[in-house]
Amino acid sequence: WNEATVAPVVNGFFHHPPAAAVLAEYRKIALSASHAAAVEAARSNPVNRSFDDLASIRVPTMIIQGRHDVVRTPEHGGEMRDRIAGSMLAVIEGAGHTPQLEQPQRFHDIALPFLLQERQRPRQA
Repeated sequence: WNEATVAPVVNGFFHHPPAAAVLAEYRKIALSASHAAAVEAARSNPVNRSFDDLASIRVPTMIIQGRHDVVRTPEHGGEMRDRIAGSMLAVIEGAGHTPQLEQPQRFHDIALPFLLQERQRPRQA
């Protein structure tokens, strides 16, 4: 778990990579994870079928994805939306795996109204 292994992972998150200094900061953050945690996360991705549990979600859900995410594609987002009753999917153009970093204003324009709407709903006893 070093710069050579972290760089392609971090770089792959973006449709349009940010400035070199910003990428370096993200790589530094990734490198702060332990090697064991990184290996376990990589191992769990192919075998973890969290999609199978999505139907059990019973809270309002908004899925936000980047159009150019190659890790979790918008098609994955559609499958997630179809499995979570009443959920919504928003796809952000011009973003990859990290739309909250690549298109922060667009991300906030989608997420904040959803979150505020949920906050204003009356609580059920």
